[in-house]
Amino acid sequence: MELLNRKQKVIVIEAEPGISHSSYYPGIDNRRVRVSKKYWNLVSRIGVNIIEEDKHGYWIDPLEYLILTASEIYRNGGTILTDSTIEPIYRIIEDRIIVIGASVKSLENETGPDKTYILSKGIIDASQNAYIVNNLIDRLKTSILIQGAGPQIPGSDDVVHKTTWVFPGIIVAGIAAIHTNGAYIPFPDIGPIIASGARAAELFIEGYPENPVQGINFPSVI
Repeated sequence: MELLNRKQKVIVIEAEPGISHSSYYPGIDNRRVRVSKKYWNLVSRIGVNIIEEDKHGYWIDPLEYLILTASEIYRNGGTILTDSTIEPIYRIIEDRIIVIGASVKSLENETGPDKTYILSKGIIDASQNAYIVNNLIDRLKTSILIQGAGPQIPGSDDVVHKTTWVFPGIIVAGIAAIHTNGAYIPFPDIGPIIASGARAAELFIEGYPENPVQGINFPSVI
C-alpha cells in the first residue's frame, strides 16, 4: 500500500491458495490481534472494525484486516497472485549480487511450464521463515547467517529497527525480518509488523546505500 501510494508498480506473491492470516500471524484464537496505539494510524485508514480497546491499543480481526488491505491494493492498481512462489533473478556485477527480477511459479501446477518472469527494482521478502532470502543464500552457498526469531515480547517494535536490505535488491520485512535478524516477536501485536512494511517501503524508495552507515544493521550484504 505504501509503495502504491508512491506511484510504484507492485505485485504481491502469496504462497497460500487464498488470502489467509492463519499461516503467518493468526492472533489469539485465530480471530483477534492487537494494534498498538503507536501504529494505529497505519491501520485505521482502511476502515477496519475495532473489536475492543485496552490501554495498549485496539483489537481487530486479522482476516478482516487482510481482506481490506487486499481490496486497497487492487483499488490502487496493484496485483496479488495467490498459490504462487518466486525465485530471484540476479546478476553478479563487480563481485556484488544485484537482484533484477524474479521468476514466478504457480504452486497449483508445479510440473507445468507456467512460469512468469518479472523485471523488478527489488523484492521485499515478508514471507514466513524468510523463504526468498533463505533460498537465495542456499543457491549461492554464501556464509550468511540467518539468526532465527528472537523471543516473544508483546508490543516490541524491534522488528521495525531490524527491517533491512540483505542483498542489493532484497529487503526483509515483517516475519522475514524477525527470522533473518533475530528480532523479537511482538505477538499478539501486529502494529510493529505493519510498521515494518512501511519502513521497507521507505528503504525501497531511498534505494540501496552504496556505503552502509556504521551502526545500521546490514547483516549479510554482499
